[in-house]
Amino acid sequence: MAQSALLGAFEPVAGPLKSCSTWPSFEALGAMVAPRQRERDPSAMRIQFVEARPKPRGALRRARLPATQAYDAQITLAGRVPCVAESYHDLFNAIAWAAFPLAKRLLHARQHAARERHTTAASSSERAPRSREQDALTLFDEGGSVLVVHEQALSAWLRAQQPITIDVRTAATLELVVFGHALMEHVLEGHHGVRSTALVAVTSHALLPEALLNFVDAAVSARLCEAGAFEAPGLDAVAQLVGPLVVQVWPRHLRGTGSEVASGAQAGVG
Repeated sequence: MAQSALLGAFEPVAGPLKSCSTWPSFEALGAMVAPRQRERDPSAMRIQFVEARPKPRGALRRARLPATQAYDAQITLAGRVPCVAESYHDLFNAIAWAAFPLAKRLLHARQHAARERHTTAASSSERAPRSREQDALTLFDEGGSVLVVHEQALSAWLRAQQPITIDVRTAATLELVVFGHALMEHVLEGHHGVRSTALVAVTSHALLPEALLNFVDAAVSARLCEAGAFEAPGLDAVAQLVGPLVVQVWPRHLRGTGSEVASGAQAGVG
Protein backbone atom coordinates (compact mmCIF):
# COMPACT_ATOMS: atom_id res chain seq x y z
CA MET A 1 0.00 0.00 0.00
CA ALA A 2 2.90 2.33 0.66
CA GLN A 3 3.69 2.15 -3.08
CA SER A 4 0.43 3.94 -3.91
CA ALA A 5 0.21 7.62 -3.01
CA LEU A 6 -3.56 7.43 -2.61
CA LEU A 7 -3.45 4.29 -0.46
CA GLY A 8 -0.43 5.35 1.58
CA ALA A 9 -2.70 7.08 4.10
CA PHE A 10 -3.81 3.63 5.31
CA GLU A 11 -0.30 2.46 6.21
CA PRO A 12 -0.68 3.36 9.94
CA VAL A 13 -3.76 1.14 10.34
CA ALA A 14 -2.96 -1.65 7.86
CA GLY A 15 0.61 -2.08 9.11
CA PRO A 16 -0.22 -5.14 11.31
CA LEU A 17 -1.09 -7.13 8.17
CA LYS A 18 2.58 -7.05 7.11
CA SER A 19 3.31 -9.75 9.68
CA CYS A 20 0.97 -12.21 7.93
CA SER A 21 2.97 -14.77 5.94
CA THR A 22 -0.18 -15.81 4.02
CA TRP A 23 -3.44 -14.09 3.15
CA PRO A 24 -4.75 -12.45 6.37
CA SER A 25 -7.24 -14.60 8.25
CA PHE A 26 -10.58 -13.23 9.40
CA GLU A 27 -9.09 -13.18 12.92
CA ALA A 28 -6.15 -11.08 11.70
CA LEU A 29 -8.56 -8.59 10.12
CA GLY A 30 -10.45 -8.33 13.39
CA ALA A 31 -7.21 -7.80 15.30
CA MET A 32 -6.32 -4.97 12.91
CA VAL A 33 -9.65 -3.21 13.51
CA ALA A 34 -9.91 -3.77 17.28
CA PRO A 35 -7.48 -1.08 18.56
CA ARG A 36 -8.88 1.52 16.19
CA GLN A 37 -12.41 0.69 17.26
CA ARG A 38 -11.46 0.95 20.93
CA GLU A 39 -9.97 4.38 20.20
CA ARG A 40 -12.65 5.81 17.93
CA ASP A 41 -15.85 3.99 18.94
CA PRO A 42 -15.24 2.46 22.40
CA SER A 43 -18.87 1.77 23.34
CA ALA A 44 -19.67 -0.12 20.12
CA MET A 45 -19.98 -3.89 19.72
CA ARG A 46 -16.67 -5.41 18.67
CA ILE A 47 -16.48 -6.11 14.95
CA GLN A 48 -15.75 -9.66 13.76
CA PHE A 49 -15.06 -10.75 10.19
CA VAL A 50 -16.78 -14.01 9.30
CA GLU A 51 -17.16 -16.17 6.22
CA ALA A 52 -20.11 -15.12 4.07
CA ARG A 53 -22.79 -17.68 3.32
CA PRO A 54 -23.10 -18.75 -0.33
CA LYS A 55 -25.60 -16.60 -2.19
CA PRO A 56 -28.94 -18.34 -2.85
CA ARG A 57 -29.95 -19.18 -6.41
CA GLY A 58 -33.17 -19.38 -8.39
CA ALA A 59 -36.38 -19.04 -6.40
CA LEU A 60 -34.49 -18.67 -3.14
CA ARG A 61 -32.60 -15.69 -4.56
CA ARG A 62 -35.84 -14.04 -5.62
CA ALA A 63 -37.40 -14.54 -2.19
CA ARG A 64 -37.04 -11.92 0.48
CA LEU A 65 -33.97 -12.46 2.66
CA PRO A 66 -34.85 -12.75 6.36
CA ALA A 67 -34.17 -9.41 8.01
CA THR A 68 -31.56 -10.77 10.42
CA GLN A 69 -29.56 -12.38 7.57
CA ALA A 70 -29.18 -9.21 5.52
CA TYR A 71 -25.62 -7.89 5.27
CA ASP A 72 -26.20 -4.64 7.17
CA ALA A 73 -28.35 -6.38 9.79
CA GLN A 74 -25.55 -8.82 10.61
CA ILE A 75 -23.18 -5.89 11.14
CA THR A 76 -25.63 -3.73 13.09
CA LEU A 77 -27.25 -6.40 15.24
CA ALA A 78 -24.38 -8.84 15.77
CA GLY A 79 -21.15 -7.02 14.86
CA ARG A 80 -20.41 -9.63 12.18
CA VAL A 81 -19.05 -8.53 8.79
CA PRO A 82 -19.56 -11.28 6.17
CA CYS A 83 -16.49 -11.75 3.94
CA VAL A 84 -15.22 -13.89 1.09
CA ALA A 85 -11.87 -15.50 1.85
CA GLU A 86 -8.84 -14.14 -0.03
CA SER A 87 -10.81 -11.31 -1.63
CA TYR A 88 -9.17 -7.93 -2.20
CA HIS A 89 -12.63 -6.35 -2.06
CA ASP A 90 -13.24 -7.64 1.46
CA LEU A 91 -9.64 -7.03 2.53
CA PHE A 92 -10.02 -3.36 1.62
CA ASN A 93 -13.37 -3.30 3.42
CA ALA A 94 -11.58 -4.44 6.59
CA ILE A 95 -8.95 -1.73 6.07
CA ALA A 96 -11.76 0.82 5.73
CA TRP A 97 -13.18 -0.45 9.04
CA ALA A 98 -9.78 0.05 10.67
CA ALA A 99 -9.42 3.54 9.23
CA PHE A 100 -12.99 4.76 9.82
CA PRO A 101 -14.61 2.56 12.49
CA LEU A 102 -17.19 5.07 13.69
CA ALA A 103 -18.28 6.15 10.21
CA LYS A 104 -18.53 2.54 8.98
CA ARG A 105 -20.73 1.55 11.92
CA LEU A 106 -23.03 4.53 11.45
CA LEU A 107 -23.25 3.94 7.71
CA HIS A 108 -24.32 0.30 8.09
CA ALA A 109 -26.74 1.22 10.88
CA ARG A 110 -28.40 3.67 8.50
CA GLN A 111 -28.47 1.06 5.75
CA HIS A 112 -30.12 -1.41 8.11
CA ALA A 113 -32.72 1.15 9.20
CA ALA A 114 -33.40 2.18 5.59
CA ARG A 115 -33.87 -1.45 4.53
CA GLU A 116 -36.25 -2.06 7.43
CA ARG A 117 -38.38 0.90 6.35
CA HIS A 118 -38.58 -0.19 2.73
CA THR A 119 -38.97 -3.96 2.99
CA THR A 120 -42.44 -3.58 4.47
CA ALA A 121 -43.70 -2.51 1.03
CA ALA A 122 -42.65 -5.77 -0.65
CA SER A 123 -44.70 -8.97 -0.69
CA SER A 124 -43.24 -12.23 0.61
CA SER A 125 -42.43 -13.38 -2.94
CA GLU A 126 -40.64 -10.24 -4.06
CA ARG A 127 -37.28 -8.71 -3.41
CA ALA A 128 -37.68 -5.43 -1.57
CA PRO A 129 -37.00 -2.37 -3.74
CA ARG A 130 -34.00 -0.24 -2.91
CA SER A 131 -34.59 3.34 -1.89
CA ARG A 132 -32.64 6.40 -3.01
CA GLU A 133 -31.15 6.58 0.47
CA GLN A 134 -29.90 2.99 0.23
CA ASP A 135 -28.37 3.76 -3.17
CA ALA A 136 -26.63 6.86 -1.80
CA LEU A 137 -25.18 4.99 1.18
CA THR A 138 -24.00 2.07 -0.98
CA LEU A 139 -22.34 4.36 -3.52
CA PHE A 140 -20.39 6.08 -0.77
CA ASP A 141 -19.51 2.86 1.06
CA GLU A 142 -18.19 1.29 -2.14
CA GLY A 143 -16.88 4.25 -4.11
CA GLY A 144 -16.88 7.34 -1.91
CA SER A 145 -14.03 9.67 -1.02
CA VAL A 146 -13.40 12.71 1.16
CA LEU A 147 -11.69 15.85 -0.11
CA VAL A 148 -9.88 17.41 2.84
CA VAL A 149 -9.45 21.10 2.05
CA HIS A 150 -7.72 23.95 3.83
CA GLU A 151 -10.32 26.67 4.47
CA GLN A 152 -8.49 29.24 2.34
CA ALA A 153 -8.25 26.82 -0.61
CA LEU A 154 -11.96 26.07 -0.30
CA SER A 155 -12.91 29.74 -0.60
CA ALA A 156 -10.87 30.11 -3.79
CA TRP A 157 -12.34 26.91 -5.24
CA LEU A 158 -15.91 27.97 -4.53
CA ARG A 159 -15.35 31.36 -6.15
CA ALA A 160 -13.90 29.76 -9.28
CA GLN A 161 -16.51 26.94 -9.53
CA GLN A 162 -14.01 25.04 -11.67
CA PRO A 163 -12.51 21.56 -11.36
CA ILE A 164 -9.23 21.37 -9.49
CA THR A 165 -6.36 19.06 -10.40
CA ILE A 166 -4.48 17.48 -7.50
CA ASP A 167 -1.04 15.90 -7.69
CA VAL A 168 -1.36 13.54 -4.75
CA ARG A 169 2.41 13.61 -4.11
CA THR A 170 2.73 17.35 -3.63
CA ALA A 171 -0.70 18.78 -2.76
CA ALA A 172 -0.44 20.86 0.41
CA THR A 173 -3.90 22.39 0.85
CA LEU A 174 -6.04 19.64 -0.74
CA GLU A 175 -5.95 15.91 -0.12
CA LEU A 176 -8.28 13.23 -1.43
CA VAL A 177 -8.82 10.39 1.05
CA VAL A 178 -10.37 7.22 -0.37
CA PHE A 179 -13.28 5.91 1.71
CA GLY A 180 -14.95 3.26 -0.46
CA HIS A 181 -13.34 -0.18 -0.53
CA ALA A 182 -14.25 -0.80 -4.19
CA LEU A 183 -12.52 2.50 -5.03
CA MET A 184 -9.45 1.25 -3.16
CA GLU A 185 -9.42 -1.76 -5.50
CA HIS A 186 -9.55 0.52 -8.55
CA VAL A 187 -6.62 2.52 -7.19
CA LEU A 188 -4.60 -0.64 -6.51
CA GLU A 189 -5.26 -1.95 -10.02
CA GLY A 190 -4.35 1.37 -11.63
CA HIS A 191 -7.72 2.03 -13.25
CA HIS A 192 -8.09 5.54 -14.68
CA GLY A 193 -11.28 7.46 -15.40
CA VAL A 194 -13.06 6.04 -12.34
CA ARG A 195 -15.32 8.59 -10.64
CA SER A 196 -16.11 8.91 -6.95
CA THR A 197 -18.83 10.72 -5.03
CA ALA A 198 -16.94 13.00 -2.66
CA LEU A 199 -17.71 14.69 0.63
CA VAL A 200 -15.78 17.89 1.34
CA ALA A 201 -14.33 18.38 4.84
CA VAL A 202 -12.55 21.57 5.80
CA THR A 203 -9.53 21.95 8.06
CA SER A 204 -7.56 24.96 9.27
CA HIS A 205 -4.25 23.10 9.66
CA ALA A 206 -2.16 20.31 8.19
CA LEU A 207 -2.88 16.76 9.39
CA LEU A 208 -0.46 13.90 9.89
CA PRO A 209 -1.56 10.47 8.52
CA GLU A 210 -3.35 9.01 11.56
CA ALA A 211 -4.84 12.40 12.48
CA LEU A 212 -6.05 12.64 8.88
CA LEU A 213 -7.91 9.32 9.17
CA ASN A 214 -9.47 10.42 12.47
CA PHE A 215 -10.52 13.71 10.89
CA VAL A 216 -12.18 11.93 7.97
CA ASP A 217 -13.86 9.41 10.29
CA ALA A 218 -15.34 12.27 12.31
CA ALA A 219 -16.40 14.29 9.25
CA VAL A 220 -18.18 11.37 7.57
CA SER A 221 -19.80 10.38 10.88
CA ALA A 222 -21.11 13.91 11.38
CA ARG A 223 -22.57 13.98 7.86
CA LEU A 224 -24.24 10.59 8.34
CA CYS A 225 -26.01 11.99 11.41
CA GLU A 226 -27.05 15.19 9.65
CA ALA A 227 -30.71 15.67 8.73
CA GLY A 228 -31.27 15.31 4.99
CA ALA A 229 -27.80 13.88 4.25
CA PHE A 230 -27.45 10.79 2.05
CA GLU A 231 -31.14 10.83 1.14
CA ALA A 232 -30.19 10.53 -2.56
CA PRO A 233 -26.97 9.83 -4.49
CA GLY A 234 -24.56 12.72 -4.95
CA LEU A 235 -22.59 14.66 -2.37
CA ASP A 236 -20.49 17.84 -2.43
CA ALA A 237 -18.22 17.01 -5.34
CA VAL A 238 -17.20 14.44 -7.94
CA ALA A 239 -13.61 13.15 -8.01
CA GLN A 240 -12.03 11.33 -10.95
CA LEU A 241 -8.85 9.26 -11.05
CA VAL A 242 -7.03 10.81 -14.02
CA GLY A 243 -3.79 8.90 -13.51
CA PRO A 244 -1.90 7.07 -10.77
CA LEU A 245 -0.82 10.37 -9.21
CA VAL A 246 -3.42 12.84 -10.47
CA VAL A 247 -7.03 13.41 -9.37
CA GLN A 248 -9.51 15.96 -10.69
CA VAL A 249 -12.36 17.17 -8.49
CA TRP A 250 -15.47 19.08 -9.61
CA PRO A 251 -17.65 20.98 -7.13
CA ARG A 252 -21.20 19.63 -7.29
CA HIS A 253 -23.50 21.36 -4.83
CA LEU A 254 -21.56 22.56 -1.82
CA ARG A 255 -24.01 24.10 0.57
CA GLY A 256 -23.70 27.81 1.24
CA THR A 257 -20.54 29.86 1.33
CA GLY A 258 -17.06 28.66 2.09
CA SER A 259 -17.32 29.69 5.74
CA GLU A 260 -20.63 27.83 6.21
CA VAL A 261 -19.19 24.64 4.73
CA ALA A 262 -16.10 24.95 6.91
CA SER A 263 -18.04 25.41 10.14
CA GLY A 264 -20.33 22.52 9.28
CA ALA A 265 -17.45 20.14 8.64
CA GLN A 266 -15.45 21.19 11.66
CA ALA A 267 -18.42 20.83 14.01
CA GLY A 268 -18.22 17.06 13.59
CA VAL A 269 -14.59 16.77 14.53
CA GLY A 270 -14.07 15.65 18.10
